[in-house]
Amino acid sequence: MDNSLTDNLIPTFSGDYIALTEFRARMEQDVLSPYQARFSISTLIKEFKRKNALLKNDPLDHAVIHLEGVEAKLREMSWEALSEQGDLDTLMVHMFPSFFFKDQMGFIKGPFESNDFRFQTDDFLVLLANENWEVKVSSEKFMHNGGMQNILLAGAIVLNTFYGQNVDIYSSEGMTLRDRVTKTERHFKFNIQLDYLEAKALKPLKKLSTQQIHRLLNNLDDPELWIKYIPPENFFFEGFVIGVLSDVTKTEILSTLKEMAGDEGGKSDHEYDLKYIEIL
Repeated sequence: MDNSLTDNLIPTFSGDYIALTEFRARMEQDVLSPYQARFSISTLIKEFKRKNALLKNDPLDHAVIHLEGVEAKLREMSWEALSEQGDLDTLMVHMFPSFFFKDQMGFIKGPFESNDFRFQTDDFLVLLANENWEVKVSSEKFMHNGGMQNILLAGAIVLNTFYGQNVDIYSSEGMTLRDRVTKTERHFKFNIQLDYLEAKALKPLKKLSTQQIHRLLNNLDDPELWIKYIPPENFFFEGFVIGVLSDVTKTEILSTLKEMAGDEGGKSDHEYDLKYIEIL
């Protein structure tokens, strides 16, 4: 990795860190989602058709035909079998980057998949391949992240789709990486886009009062409550999730500096770190 990526960062000396490779391996062992779901590009096809109707764009007609062919195969074949035919390589490498990404660290995955990326940008692959990185984790959140996050994701989509809510469970999600040699950190913010993930009701919707919805949103660590109000057997999900990582290290440095400057008498718990901070 380019050395410039680790310049002007904040050395750290505490916190719970595990190797990035170990973190990914553990994430693959997450509890499976209780909700039924399928990776699909049907929502992408709908978007292309909508744009085509507005623009009368012949090239989009060809794109739609190709995507419909891939979607038909996705319904009949496994991901592995379809990958061997080369259709997915063409779709992922040429279609998704031009449509969603531009020089970004990003990925595409199916609904409720823990660490099974269907597509990763080159910059994201480079980040994950660096064996020097460690991930800062909260022990409690790490132990329960996968199962609860999947339940919250399903619940948020259902509330937004059928109950007129605007829930964003990823609004404060981030990730901190630390170089195990230099002890310097890089901070990232997740932008998770759910525009291409759909929820379909398999049974009549349960009536949820405003009080019940507020109760759900005030209990984001209670899987039994969420499953009670949004039963897994009542819904089916299909589509894909887009994730983009933004490097917010500079923002974190400036935030630390402001905190230090705002302390009375210029003293701060972070005063020891000042010698390590360089303004970019």
